[in-house]
Amino acid sequence: MDKRHHRDNGNHKRKRQPSTRKKKDTTTKELVTLLGISAVAFSSLFFVSQYSKKESFDYSNLKGTQVKDIKPLDAIEKSHIVSSFVQTHELNDTLIEDFRNCASHNIYTFASSMSLEDALHNCLIEYRDHGESFAQYYYDLDNIAMQFNSDDGSHFNSISAIKDNISNPDSFKHIKTNYWVSLFNQVPYLYVNTTFTKLNYKNVVTESVVSIKVDIENGDLLALEKVFDVATQQDNTDKVLARL
Repeated sequence: MDKRHHRDNGNHKRKRQPSTRKKKDTTTKELVTLLGISAVAFSSLFFVSQYSKKESFDYSNLKGTQVKDIKPLDAIEKSHIVSSFVQTHELNDTLIEDFRNCASHNIYTFASSMSLEDALHNCLIEYRDHGESFAQYYYDLDNIAMQFNSDDGSHFNSISAIKDNISNPDSFKHIKTNYWVSLFNQVPYLYVNTTFTKLNYKNVVTESVVSIKVDIENGDLLALEKVFDVATQQDNTDKVLARL
């Protein structure tokens, strides 16, 4: 059975791209800007430092934490959280990876305001109801986060493919990206929808939505699913495929 979770893409990022900016001296004005770090950013930094070391981490310290605060953490830090949760409930360490996948799944598919405790307890309930077989229903969705640009929410490989196949790539302007996570298949995948504008051959701005099936593991594009023209409400998929 194909189950989809539709989520508007948020703070996602594929792999860090090498910076082309040169280092420069920090001015007094820049220092003031840096010191003006927001409370939200400070909170995230606090969470990271709080459990960056496994030996000093205690899961109970995170009660009340929401799943949105966990998303920015790297895989090692999330594993520390799950490991402590598993040990707190006196479960076998062999379940850590399964709970890690379940937690990752819930963090990306549950409401951002849901507590981390509820997200992890959902995994515990599933384990108690289904035993070790519960793991087959969950997938590590952290791979998804690396496929998206955290600045504008766009999908790196989808944007590249679209620009390569339009007549005026310099006129391309990303509007928004959302996606569905399709699980319970032999190979889980994403449906990535990219809304954008471009200049057509008449030099008129047009808006389109391109839907692409994407490999959940590495972001490779598997198939072009749909090309929709917003103004004319026409499905131009066949026309585009004929040109490829």
